[in-house]
Amino acid sequence: MVSLSGTLNGEEALERQLLPPEGDSVQVQYLVVGGGVAAGYFFHYFAEPLPLQSGERSGTTISGEDMAGGFYKNALGNMSPEASCSMGAPGDPESQNIGSLSLDKTTEGTCDRAKMEVGESEAKSHTWGAERPPTEPTGPGRKTKKGGTNMPGAHKETAVRVAPYPPASHRTLSSRARSLPKLTQQEQGRKIRFLMVSAEGVLPYERPALSKGFLLGKTSFPNFNVAAGISGAIQDAQWYIDRGIRVLLNETVSSVDLANRAASLQNSQRTVYFDTLIVATGLRPVDFADLGMWSLRGVPSNIFTFRFAKEAIHTVDLVKQIKERSSAILNKALPDSDQSLGTADASKGSAVVIGSGFTGTEVAAALCQLGLKVILVTRSARLLSKIFSPELSEFYEKQFEQRRVTIIKNASVQNLVRDVDNDNRVSAVHITLSDGTSHVLQADFVVAAVGSRPVVDFLNWQLMLADECVGGGILVDQNLQAFPSRDVQIAAASAQKPHPEVFALGDVAAFPQTRNGGRPVRYEHVWNARSMAQFLAKHLRFLEQREEREKKTAGEACDLLQEAEQEESESAAALEAAEDGDPPRTDTPQKDSDSNESDAENHERDGGYQFLPIYYSRIFDFSWKFFGFSKGTPVLVNDFDRQISRKIVALWIEADHTVQGAFLEGGAPDEEELLRRAADAAIVVSPEAIQKAKDVAEVLKLIRLGVEQPLTRRSEPA
Repeated sequence: MVSLSGTLNGEEALERQLLPPEGDSVQVQYLVVGGGVAAGYFFHYFAEPLPLQSGERSGTTISGEDMAGGFYKNALGNMSPEASCSMGAPGDPESQNIGSLSLDKTTEGTCDRAKMEVGESEAKSHTWGAERPPTEPTGPGRKTKKGGTNMPGAHKETAVRVAPYPPASHRTLSSRARSLPKLTQQEQGRKIRFLMVSAEGVLPYERPALSKGFLLGKTSFPNFNVAAGISGAIQDAQWYIDRGIRVLLNETVSSVDLANRAASLQNSQRTVYFDTLIVATGLRPVDFADLGMWSLRGVPSNIFTFRFAKEAIHTVDLVKQIKERSSAILNKALPDSDQSLGTADASKGSAVVIGSGFTGTEVAAALCQLGLKVILVTRSARLLSKIFSPELSEFYEKQFEQRRVTIIKNASVQNLVRDVDNDNRVSAVHITLSDGTSHVLQADFVVAAVGSRPVVDFLNWQLMLADECVGGGILVDQNLQAFPSRDVQIAAASAQKPHPEVFALGDVAAFPQTRNGGRPVRYEHVWNARSMAQFLAKHLRFLEQREEREKKTAGEACDLLQEAEQEESESAAALEAAEDGDPPRTDTPQKDSDSNESDAENHERDGGYQFLPIYYSRIFDFSWKFFGFSKGTPVLVNDFDRQISRKIVALWIEADHTVQGAFLEGGAPDEEELLRRAADAAIVVSPEAIQKAKDVAEVLKLIRLGVEQPLTRRSEPA
């Protein structure tokens, strides 16, 4: 049996140190709901290692005297001593099931490592220098003048519900003091900086590795944690402890009260009071319970969505059992002299994969490579129809068929047939084709990759949500800050509190995309999650530094008497000088580069969060990447079919000859980067020139010319 839990070297103390303090309630500065890729990378870019005093170990209890002495001041950025961490209480190691997850640095399908490493250093830097901070909430959907707001970057034609969106909350020392619950001195000493609440039983990991590597045995738990995708540090249990990050695994937030900044936990029945809420809940898979196919008997145990680590592990174990059973049946049926013939098709285990998106195609390919008989069922007319052109879909369909994977298109699932001998299992899938005919497909297990939905139910409509036309999710502004509902605004105003600070990132967040006319979009991809995490870390770092300046200013103004006496003394000296005929000083105060005015100007110049869609996949011995948007007419050059090379290139070109999307199969990293730049810059390329190219190499030369030519010549097609 594959183990879900990673080793902690037998030290239960690590598990205990991950837990928050005991008690019915927890006070936290940043509450991160969700334990997926987005949450893991947020901590990667934002959390700093805690400094150790002589004789101290990471994660040990810090006394009130230590905190009062500012022990954590450097580690926690600009936090006050009362916002420090304290050691969690002992918990049940088995129920927590902490895992340390890491990934082999050689794993393919990662983003530009050099770029992300630079981003990491930028996000973690405490000194901004001349770098521009992320934008303040200005423009459409942000504060325009006192008391006025607009829609957040919405286009006239968007189907997003029209509603007066509140301005993003501006963090100030006085407003934050009013908004937080009144704490005793002892309670303030127990306040922690970070708490992550995750429904899974393992620490954040690179989810794409489940279908791209783990299923085939190319990697295993705990060897693909978050940050491995960019060759970062191993974020195991000790990594989180060293940064004062407390973690609750196998736990969910049942509800939140945004006006009072409180979250209720489902399993432990505790309440978490937060300063800032970060929603990184991601998606939940659509299963057949959602489609009304199950009675009160529950969902059978051999149906998987392949969304979570636990399901992937169960799939691996089940495949192993099926292969052992098939081998035993074959050995019993064949004479000893014929055992070298190998496993016949009739003895193979069978799996039905429902869905032809990324997960469906990757899992189907992996199960085929593991020796199972695989049937891929899809409602679409072709594979990956949302991204691929018909020619690309046809190419990859041939690769499946050549490996004896049966693809059934234009089919709908009518029912899943339960096993006669075991009500907890499925033995067959009943489908109907477009011509009305019905078929029953035998299966040892079923993978249902039929879509996903953003996890937002626990919010109970307290935040503005995107419409279904963009896949739902939480609407955020260009700084990834969510918009509280009208009820939350009224409740906060009644309590004389500012709007709660809520941010969303990853698959659950719908942000205004400039290339989409400012309309909200939601991207379900690991690179978007990484990019959002990096951006939010930088933005919150900026807010913390601004708050520290406000605190410093407030502290300097405390001694009003001393200031008044000094002013009176200066006035008397000036009057005396004037009576003596001396000219007064006329020094012009210089604008501080760190002033709020300078901040506002920098915010005006920065366009906020943007992301160029990036998709990638690996099936069999193929590996492709797609950059940008599948808008315009696709133009394809296929070296593989002509046996020139293993490369295929396709460009989606608009009527004005601008490149909107770029696809490359079998490309080198520098070639993939070239196509990314082409899609990002929307270079001008002639479709006729692409069609006349003799091979992919010539197409890449045309693309390089379009990328490198000056902007003044972009009007002329390459």
